[in-house]
Amino acid sequence: MAIRSKDRNEEIPPAMEYSASHSRSKTSAGRARSVLTLLAQAFLARLRTVALDSRGGLLLETVVAVIVFALIGTTVLVGVSTARRSGEIVDKQSIAENVARNQMEYLFSRAYKAPPLSYASISDLPDNDFNVPSGFTVTATAILRSGSTDTDLETVRVTVNHLGEQVLVVETIRGRN
Repeated sequence: MAIRSKDRNEEIPPAMEYSASHSRSKTSAGRARSVLTLLAQAFLARLRTVALDSRGGLLLETVVAVIVFALIGTTVLVGVSTARRSGEIVDKQSIAENVARNQMEYLFSRAYKAPPLSYASISDLPDNDFNVPSGFTVTATAILRSGSTDTDLETVRVTVNHLGEQVLVVETIRGRN
């Protein structure tokens, strides 16, 4: 039959029960052995508790590591996605600049006409040496300079759109030669 310890509410094994109940009649060496046995059992009980806690600690460490790696992975994916999107924007702007430059070259190769007017787009010309990629449209208009009545000087505005969205507007001044 097992006896319960008063202060820890733990069961004392039957072997310890005998030595604990007869410890008064033993010598001091026997008492020391009993105390050491009790201490060893208490140590083993504490070791079991720590071992169980360390398994929970290992689980906690694993969860924290997974969360850290997930955050790092998310950050890398967001960075890659942003780089890809900005690359697409830069490509679109580069194409738009090339189309605007070609439109300006075409306009300056033609005779001057008094503003206001719209110039022909290089994408609409049958004998076009300039290439306008699909999805891009270009328009060119000439307007009088702000605050001026002189028709010998105009502001030329070239607008490039991609799929209906304005990508680039270039303005320059052109005079009659």
